[in-house]
Amino acid sequence: MKEPSLEENIFQETKSSSEKGKKELAEISPSEGSNEIIKKFAFLNKAINHDEVVRVEDMENLENSLQGAKGMEVDIGGLRLSVGVWERLSIENPKFIESVREKSRIDGLDGFTFITPEIARYLLKNCRELYFGNLEELTPEIAEILSECTHTLSFDKVATISDETAKYLSRYKGEYLYLGGLVVLSDASAEFFSKYSGSLSLRGLTKLSKFAADRLSEGEGFSLNLSGFTEISEELAESLSRCRRDSLDLNGLSSISEKVAEHLSRYQGKYILELNGLKDLSDEVAEQIAKYNGYLDLRDITSISDSVAQHLSAHKGRLGLHGLKSLTDIAAYHLSKHEGAELDLDEIRGISEKAAEFLSHHKGNIDLQRAPQVEGLIEKYKRQHGKTN
Repeated sequence: MKEPSLEENIFQETKSSSEKGKKELAEISPSEGSNEIIKKFAFLNKAINHDEVVRVEDMENLENSLQGAKGMEVDIGGLRLSVGVWERLSIENPKFIESVREKSRIDGLDGFTFITPEIARYLLKNCRELYFGNLEELTPEIAEILSECTHTLSFDKVATISDETAKYLSRYKGEYLYLGGLVVLSDASAEFFSKYSGSLSLRGLTKLSKFAADRLSEGEGFSLNLSGFTEISEELAESLSRCRRDSLDLNGLSSISEKVAEHLSRYQGKYILELNGLKDLSDEVAEQIAKYNGYLDLRDITSISDSVAQHLSAHKGRLGLHGLKSLTDIAAYHLSKHEGAELDLDEIRGISEKAAEFLSHHKGNIDLQRAPQVEGLIEKYKRQHGKTN
């Protein structure tokens, strides 16, 4: 087939399913200064027709040429769009992604602000993990196709989805579904997601209805990420305490009430309750939250009082106090009584010999990977009373 001339201003692509069929992909309306852009389109057209890989750099050069172009339009499948809004366009042929067949994770997907069904099917067939960093719209049709993905599926900038889209995403069989850009979730969508059994990230949400929280808590799988919440009501905390997922991420909370702590302490997740945003603990909150039996992660707390240490010592799971910088002798004594199998103190720096001696009596493992001097002190006292790991 004869290649289109520059004067025809036609950019065609080869259909991936047939080397014979061709279709018109984009038509540029002539205007002043358009010749350079037309040449770039012709170059890409030639590469595709000869089944050559088109580099990402080639596409970026074209994009740079299109930026700020005036008086020009591109016709994509009958939809005419101004070249000035190039960021809204998506290239129909997935061969524009450099070495797509050789990558299991396609970082080049960040270039798409929307995708077509053809691209979705191609990526599903040829890629493993799909990270869409800039995709802004997720239609039910695309969601239905991508739900067949069996590895990570991530959408960072999709702010809203329809209930139908949620229905298809809930059928996704992979282990990690990230919808970090989502800012609103309807009750119906939450009910669909209750059927998804993998790790679900909704870190862009800042609020949920009680109904939605109840439904999300019914879902099973590894984790539920709600780290976008900066505050939480007692009602919502009560709903999330029934969450069946092994990990609950509430790292956006900077403080919680005693009643909220009481509800969260009843969380039944087998692995971890993440409250990394908390900066300090009152005695009342510490007493309640210590009743949680799993891994309690409080890594942003840099100091605790002796009484808070006493309350936390009653915790029966792994206790993450990674951010602590120092401990008094009394606080160290209390933490040495911690009943859990592991105590994370890997940022600790300022403790006395007496505090080190107290901690050497801890029944489990103390993580001091980034505190070798403190670790050396504790090991010295362990040897003295015949206890070594």
